[in-house]
Amino acid sequence: MSWYKILKSLKPAIQERMERQSAWLDTQKRLFANFLQRKSEKLTTAQKKTGIILFMIFGIVLCSYVTYTGFRGDGHTKLKVPGGRVSSGTVLRMGESIESLKERSVVQNLIRFKHYMDSLKNTPEGRLIYDSLIAGRPGLMDSLNYIINNQ
Repeated sequence: MSWYKILKSLKPAIQERMERQSAWLDTQKRLFANFLQRKSEKLTTAQKKTGIILFMIFGIVLCSYVTYTGFRGDGHTKLKVPGGRVSSGTVLRMGESIESLKERSVVQNLIRFKHYMDSLKNTPEGRLIYDSLIAGRPGLMDSLNYIINNQ
C-alpha cells in the first residue's frame, strides 16, 4: 500500500480529532473569557481606568525601550550570529540566467562540501568519519573534483 493511500485513509480520523481539539479549545477560551468578565465586573470604574492607564504606560515604556536600544548601537544589544553560518546571499550577474545561477549555487555548495570533507582529515575523529564516508562511497571525492573542475 502506498503512503498516499495510507494518509488518505487516515485523513477522516485526523480531521475528526482536529475538530474535537478545536471544540475543546473553543470551550476553554469561552471559560477563560467568562472568568475574566466576572473578575472585571467586581472592579470599580476608577480601578478599571487606573488599570488601563498603567497598561498603556507599560506598553509605551516597553516600545520606547526597544526603539531606543535599536538606535543606540552599543555592542551589548546587537544580535550575534556565529561565524560561518550566515548566508552571504546570491547576486545575479549581468547577463546571467536563473539556471546558471542555480548551477553556480550548486557548485558553490559542492566546493563547501569538499572543503568540509578535507577538514575532516585534520582530526582523528574526523578522519574516522572521512574514512567511513569514502569506504561507503568509493569515488566520491573523484566525482566531486570532476564536477567542480568541469563546471
